Amino acid sequence: MHPAQLQSSIFDTIDGLPIHPLAVHVAVVLLPLSAIALALLIFVPKWRKAYLPLTLVGLAIATVFTFIAKESGEALGDRVGEPQTHEDLGGILFPAAVGLLAVGVAFYFLEKSDKPKWVIQATAGVAIAAILSVSTLTYFVGHTGAEATWSKRIGPVDAIPTPTPTPTDTETPGTGITAAEVATHNKSTDCWIIIKSDVYDLASYIQQHPGGAGVLTNLCGKDATQAFDSQHSTEMAPASALAALKIGTIEEIPTATPTPTATPTPTPTKTTPKPSAKSYTTAQVATHKTGSDCWSIINKKVYNLTSYVSNHPGGTAVISAICGKDGTSAFSGQHSGEATPTSVLSGLLIGTLATSTTTDPAPVAKTYTSAQVASHNSASSCWGVVNNNVYDLTSYISSHPGGSSAINALCGKDATSAFTGQHGGESSPTNVLASFKLGTLSGTNTLDTAQGEEEEED
Repeated sequence: MHPAQLQSSIFDTIDGLPIHPLAVHVAVVLLPLSAIALALLIFVPKWRKAYLPLTLVGLAIATVFTFIAKESGEALGDRVGEPQTHEDLGGILFPAAVGLLAVGVAFYFLEKSDKPKWVIQATAGVAIAAILSVSTLTYFVGHTGAEATWSKRIGPVDAIPTPTPTPTDTETPGTGITAAEVATHNKSTDCWIIIKSDVYDLASYIQQHPGGAGVLTNLCGKDATQAFDSQHSTEMAPASALAALKIGTIEEIPTATPTPTATPTPTPTKTTPKPSAKSYTTAQVATHKTGSDCWSIINKKVYNLTSYVSNHPGGTAVISAICGKDGTSAFSGQHSGEATPTSVLSGLLIGTLATSTTTDPAPVAKTYTSAQVASHNSASSCWGVVNNNVYDLTSYISSHPGGSSAINALCGKDATSAFTGQHGGESSPTNVLASFKLGTLSGTNTLDTAQGEEEEED
């Protein structure tokens, strides 16, 4: 679910709290109770007249809540990650509840009809089988959900606590994990990070991260306090999920306690040298220009976007288009003022843009003729002209929010009027378009004019 859809979902939150826990508790309690009541009524005919309609109402309400639990679970999963088994079973529970309700309603009407007794008995048999199946499924849905929520937060309780020995005066107990040790765990399969002096092992969580594995991978072995605070400082769910992954704290260097008879030997203070900020030239950035090795410059800072290319919500083409280039205008036009993209980007920072001591020669502007542009008129090689600038739109066709046909209609043509009619005055599309620029149009413009969607309708 896209973040914009998430914010508008009626199944997401109530007063800032997730709907899912409420809905799922109603479903896993009311559904089996109604199912058991239906089973009793099948075996005790004298109670049917008074209680069968009420039981069917309970089944109907439970079925509605299984649907709400399913939808709200997906919305909550977009925020904190989805436990796969619980999600799969939850997806089955709603149609199963609908089936049980249908069997119950059928039994109700058949029982009142003059159908042969064996038909009613057969329906009762199907109902009993459905009751057992739905009740068992409901148990596993509730169990897997509780397991995903609590298993990592509740440790075993020892019957007899082991007393902690009191250190002697000459002992110098360790108090935590060193920053150097954290730095060695810098891979997606072995990932530790520091947040506010606490150390967390994220290896098991990377693939579940709603923002994509790449965001966390770039923080492995580092202090991620700023990135976490900017993204999740006011959210309870991420902090709760993080707490289950804590493995220790950053060590404070203790002061040695001198023995009464020995001359105290001063303990040298350990100092961790501050890493020098790395800087890269535009030429160095330009060598990392593919989706599998993608660096970009944004506001004079250099980012390694390789791991984020496939996770970008707007599609891979948008990121691939700024690989090896300055993506400042494209990023600002698309995300200016938005906290989430900015904080995600901060986790991918690798250095700053080097200040050149010499004046770099101005790049030679590339020019293309109308004939050259016109030859790139297919989805496999799509060029278009907007305001006499030439753009390669091939990689953007599949990622265009308005659909691929809108871009295909521009291939090999002058798209100025179509683009202006659709996006005139909008900064975001203009800046995204800038990232696909090849050069300028030279000579007389003899290209066919691409028509916008509104013109085609007229």
